[in-house]
Amino acid sequence: MRRCVGEGFEEFSTREFVDQTRALSLGSAIRHRAGGPRRPRLREPPEWSIADLAILTAGAVNVPVYPTLSATQSQFILHDAGVKVVVVSDDVQLAKIVGLALNCRP
Repeated sequence: MRRCVGEGFEEFSTREFVDQTRALSLGSAIRHRAGGPRRPRLREPPEWSIADLAILTAGAVNVPVYPTLSATQSQFILHDAGVKVVVVSDDVQLAKIVGLALNCRP
């Protein structure tokens, strides 16, 4: 597997891919703190492949939330699916999700 980096590529070995997938699937954010089976995904390849497989390995369900969606659209999907854990691709998506979380507090 490869990821674009600048003008070239960074390669992932099968071992690195499996190790990262296993580590994420066993992570506390997915297995212990989730409180439910659904997990959204906001990320880019190859991390999305690792996260997808990790989520499935943990017995959870992916809930796609595309980075181009507005905060209102994302909030509807997250609420409707009963999402407890969010995986994001970058600081922009993190800010969007944090903003939604802060708006939901009483």
